[in-house]
Order: sequence, then structure tokens, then C-alpha cells
Amino acid sequence: MSQDLPQLFDLAPEQALAYLFDRLPVGTAVIDRAFRLRRCNPTWAEFIDRYTPSSSSDVVPGVSLFDLEPGTEDVLKPLFAPVFAGETVRQEGIRLESGGIVSYWDVVLVPLEFNGEIVAALDVSLDATAHVRNKRKLQNTLNALQQSEAHLRSMLESAQGYAIYRLAVDPDHPYQGRVVLVSPSIRDVIGIADPYDFNAWFNDIHPNDEARIIAANQRAIDKGMPFDEEMRIFNRQRGQWRWMHTVSNPVLDENGRITYFNGITIDITEQKQAQETLAQINQVLEQQVAERTEEMERRWQESERRRQVAESLRGIMRVLNSQHPLSEVLDYIIQQASQVMEAEISLLYRIDYEQQFMHIDAQHGLPTAVQDVTGFPLLDTLVDQQIMARKPAAGLIDHTVQRLPSPGIDPAIVLRWHDHVTDRHNAFLAIPLVVRDTVYGRLTFYYARQRSFDQEDIDQAMLFGDQVALAIENAQLRADAKEMAVIGERHRLARELHDAVTQTLFSASLIADVLPRIWQRNPEMGAAKLEELRELTRGALAEMRTLLLELRPATLTESSLEELLRQLAAAVIGRSRLQVDVAVEGERQLSPETQVTLYRIAQEALNNIIKHAGASQVTIGLRFLPDCVELVVVDNGHGFDPTAVSIHSLGLGIMRERAAKIKADLQIESIIGQGTTITVRVCP
Repeated sequence: MSQDLPQLFDLAPEQALAYLFDRLPVGTAVIDRAFRLRRCNPTWAEFIDRYTPSSSSDVVPGVSLFDLEPGTEDVLKPLFAPVFAGETVRQEGIRLESGGIVSYWDVVLVPLEFNGEIVAALDVSLDATAHVRNKRKLQNTLNALQQSEAHLRSMLESAQGYAIYRLAVDPDHPYQGRVVLVSPSIRDVIGIADPYDFNAWFNDIHPNDEARIIAANQRAIDKGMPFDEEMRIFNRQRGQWRWMHTVSNPVLDENGRITYFNGITIDITEQKQAQETLAQINQVLEQQVAERTEEMERRWQESERRRQVAESLRGIMRVLNSQHPLSEVLDYIIQQASQVMEAEISLLYRIDYEQQFMHIDAQHGLPTAVQDVTGFPLLDTLVDQQIMARKPAAGLIDHTVQRLPSPGIDPAIVLRWHDHVTDRHNAFLAIPLVVRDTVYGRLTFYYARQRSFDQEDIDQAMLFGDQVALAIENAQLRADAKEMAVIGERHRLARELHDAVTQTLFSASLIADVLPRIWQRNPEMGAAKLEELRELTRGALAEMRTLLLELRPATLTESSLEELLRQLAAAVIGRSRLQVDVAVEGERQLSPETQVTLYRIAQEALNNIIKHAGASQVTIGLRFLPDCVELVVVDNGHGFDPTAVSIHSLGLGIMRERAAKIKADLQIESIIGQGTTITVRVCP
């Protein structure tokens, strides 16, 4: 498998991790914060089967780690704690005991992030049980060598996977060692033909390790220090480089001189390969963490910018829906655009071929003389229709841009402004403003430093340009709507005058024309016609006053509700000859909203009676009770079936909507042939 490892970096990171998961001789598993298993490779499952009471069939996603490895909580929980805090943990020789089975592990624990949060840990475990046991066994063997020569020889013969040796040292020639005892297994471990040829032990040491091993050997002989080194030796029997770990302890005579070394040599090639694999895993993981961190930072910056844009747009929509003047709305949009686009100056140019001026705003750094020209925040005539969307890569704005004349503006001011913009700013972005399918002007952002603009910059600038265009279009539509409203109101008043006052005055004119002749023939009939003429003129006067109320809505709150109802009754009498009586009990100041609503409901009720009821008598009652006010309109007309009338009937619907706005109780009672009663009660 070690031959496949160089191919690991040819794979994508996800494929490399999958490869490592399934094929390497190390256990890999993903453990979440609740210590539940989320995923593992076959090697990790084999470790559970070998060193715990659980079997490999128990290893399934979602199972608790401590159900698989009972008795390991006190060791593993402190080990995982820093990992879930974001640290990578590496430890060797960790002792675990589960179900009476003792094992040892070299472990790397790596935190796994998702959306900036540590959600799990990657457990990469190397089985060090055999190595630790062998090392302990060998250490015990070294101790035994010093106690019993016979025991040593027995150990020599039984050694498997490691070699034990004794090297005699001549005190007078310490660098000329001689092998006196050695395990037969050394032939397989090191791959030498004659293990008693001590010089042959050093013939096949890797060149990169040779100097270090010779220096360590010299320290051991000169200072009596233990020799403990790892080295690569070419095993001629296997035809490959193998890693060896050699440990030897000096034995001194009574004079303190070294007489021999007792040592052991262990083949640690598999362990080294596993360590290299762990290093590669760490490298891949660290690279992925770095890439993910960079990606998260980039996304955060993008999301922060988008958040600023969204927040600015929400503020702009609030201002657009307000009743602020256009200049204030545009000032606000330009201010928000400058902050998001990070521009030093932001200008709104209006293209007007008669005057050629720029209308609105600049953030800061403007010449004082420019700010006060003819009352506009800023005037300019420097940018032609062919303004570029970006400066050239080298140099400033093209000074050949046409400078159009501006009547009434000092040319020196124009020149100073041109110098201010072009000489202090090295980049700009201009967005056309299209209002009602016509290029109205341009929104331009100026920058002090040379820079380029990506598509997102252009899209955001166009977004703010659209808001400016929308504000201008809304202002134009409001102006059009106001003009149409004035025209509509004039038409309505004309209809009202024709339908009410004009008809009444026409009737009065006819009576006035024939009244002298009627008086000569029949004075009593003449007196009746004279009374009718008086009522018609009073009705016309009341109608005119009612129309004046519509022209001046403030009058509805300046007069008392009683006065308004009596004037309304007089207008109805003059218009329809319908007898209307007004009865008022008590008196109290009402809120403007309540008074206007009650007046409008009475007005709508009278209109419905005139059009539909066929009544001859109407009574309007207004009662000021201690805790509420009550309006009652009663007629003696045809009546109707309330259950047969749609709740969305225009007249009744209008009254219900008005009553609901002031939280009033509206009751409509009617019986066919017995008239209708409308009651409105308002209680604070």
C-alpha cells in the first residue's frame, strides 16, 4: 500500500479522504459532539472488534462511542474536549482499557467545521499496542539480561520480529566492538548474512541517517549514554529500505569503563508508514481547513456587503414610500450608495440640453464655491453624454471631455470643479439613469485610487441607479396624480353643482318667474309658492356650504357635529323635498377622527335614503351619553331585507369601513314596508 501513497495528492481532497478512509492501515472515524459515531473505515471497526467487548457488527452510524468502548469515558472525554474547542490533538501511547482488554494508541484528533461551528472530530488512530508491549517486553528483556545470562540466551532464541544482542567493548579500543550474543532473528530483521560481523551492521545505513547514527554511537561510547535511535537500513533479503529502532544500554565494570552494550532492534517500518500516512492526512486536512477558512472569509465579506446593500435598500424603500420631497429622497439614496460603493464622491448628473446642469449631490471634499451656486447643492457641465464607464488604465479622466456652456455660472467655478474631480480621483463608474424609457442623467461614483470594477460592482451601482430612477419617476407620477386629482375634483364639483345647486336654483328661477301672476290670481297659492321659493334658496345655500366643506375638509373639525348635521339636513331638504329633522341631546367635544366619521356615515345614510328608500320623513338623532356618543338615522321608507343584501354593498360597506376605523359599533335594522334604522355607537 505504501507504493500507492504518492498518488494520494493526484486526487481531489474529497477523493483523497475517501481513499484514506477505506484503504489505509489506520483507523479513521468521525465522532460528533454527542460522542456518537457518524462514519468509520473498516480498520477502525476491526480495532473495536479486537480490543473491546463489542464486535464489528455493532459498529453502525449513530451508536455511542462509549457503548462500543465501555469504560473509556474518563480517558477519551478530556481528550476530545480541546478538539471540540477547535484544537488539533496529537498523542502517542494512550492507554485504553475496555472490558478488561488493554490497548495502546497513537491518536490524531482534528476538529471538523460546518458553517463556522465545530460539529464533530476526525479520529485517526494507529494501533500501538504491539509496539508498546514489545518495547516493554524488550525493556524487561534488557533488565533480564543483566540478571541472568541463561535467561538472555533463551530470549535470544525465542525472539520474533525483533533482535536482541550483546556487544562487547574493549576498554582500550572502545570503537572496535565485537558481537558476542545475538538473536538468530536479526538475519530477518536487518537482512544481513553474518550477524557477528559488526561492521556489516553499518554497511547498509541510509546516507541521510549515517552521520546521525555515527554521532549517537560516539556519544554512547564516550559518555556512557544509552543509544536510542531510529534509522533506515537496506534489507538485502527483502530488497527494500526498512525502518529500525535500536536501543542499547551500556554496562560498566568496577572502574566505570564500558565493557559491553545490551541492545534490541525492532523493525518499525509499518509504524513509520502509518506515521507518514498520518502526516499526509494532517497535510490534506490542514490544506482543506485553510481553503475552507479562506472560502468562509470570502463568503463572509460577500454576505456582509450584501447585508449592507439589503439594509440600504430597506431604508431607501422606506424613504421612497414616504412623503419627503424628491431632493431629500435623492440625497438619502446617494448617501447610502456612497457608503456601500465606498466612493469618495458620488454625483447625480441631470442631462438637460437647455441648461446642462447636474442636480444633486456629492459626499465630501467639494469646493465651497461650487456648493452654493444658484441654490442647487451642486452644478456642473463637464460630463458629456459619451462619458466612459471607467477611466483608462493609465492617466486621469480624459481631459478632452466636452465642456458645455452653462448660462449664469462663472466659468472659473466650472474649471475649478473639473480640476477637483479629475486631478484628485483616478477612477470612476458612471451608471445611466433611465426614467420612462428616457435617459434622464447619470449616477457617477469617483475613487481616489486606481481600481477596476467587477460585475458585482456594476450590478450594485446599477441597483442604486434604479432606485434613483424610481424616485424620480415616483415624483413625476405623484405630480401627475396631483394634477389629475385636481381635474377630477373640479369635475366632481361640477357634477355636484349640476345635480344639486343648479337644479335647485333652476326650480327657484321658474317659481320666481311665475310667482307675480300666481299672486295676482290667487294670493294664497302665491304665498305657498313664496314659501317654496324660500326653502329652495335655503336648500341651495346649504348645498353650497356642503360643497365648501368638501373643498375645506378642516371645516369638518372646526364646527360642532350638531351644526354639521343641521347643515347636511338643510341641503337634503333643499335638494329632495325630503323632510329631515335633527334632534340633539347633550353636548361634548369629540375627537376630530370621531366627528368626521360620524358626519360621513350620516351623509352616506342620507344619500342611500334619497336614492333607494322612497321615504318622506327622516330623523337624525345625536345623543351624548356619559361614556359614549350615539348617532341614529331613522327613515319611513320601503325598508329592505338585510339578509338579502351583500355585506359588500357599496353604501353599507362604506359605512361599515368607516365605523371599523374608529372601533365603533354599527347596527342596521330594516323591515320591508317599515323603514330602516341605522345606529352608530362610539365608546372610548
